[in-house]
Amino acid sequence: MRVLFGTLVILIIVTAFGCSQRDRENEPDSAGAPEILPTYSLEDVTHYQYEAGNLMLKVMFEHGDFFDELQELRVENCRFVYYDIYGNRVSTGHSRKAILYEGNSRLVAEDNVVVISEENGGRLETDYLEWRGDSAQFVTESFVILTRENGDTLQGIGMITDVALNYVTVKRNVRGSLELK
Repeated sequence: MRVLFGTLVILIIVTAFGCSQRDRENEPDSAGAPEILPTYSLEDVTHYQYEAGNLMLKVMFEHGDFFDELQELRVENCRFVYYDIYGNRVSTGHSRKAILYEGNSRLVAEDNVVVISEENGGRLETDYLEWRGDSAQFVTESFVILTRENGDTLQGIGMITDVALNYVTVKRNVRGSLELK
């Protein structure tokens, strides 16, 4: 009986502590999906995004993890500079998190997203914003607040705008105040 109990204890210990690092990497997370580890990590980097040979976006970030399986770079505490097709700065911004997608001109900014137009002083605030470099637009389905230096305000849910915040379409629940000239 003692031998059987001792063998059972050893079997439990070997099973519990015997799994390799590779096994732990593929264990499901709390949602049931296997945890994906980054291929590499980056610190204090400036990333340049080009579209058809033109600089369209510069992203500076404190920390980033690149995931080869997902073809994406997830960054934290980032600042952005958006350019027009002539290389002129048209807006700047920041967010707590962002994802840059490899192979296409797309960036998703999340958590305390702010964009300020260099052309008109407009300020966009939201919790989620997609930049689409191929069309030079910002797109979101989240709540947005737009303010101008002259005091104009516009808010609602869902939005499409150019990166200079000149031409804005708010989709639903639109409210605001505008000064007519």
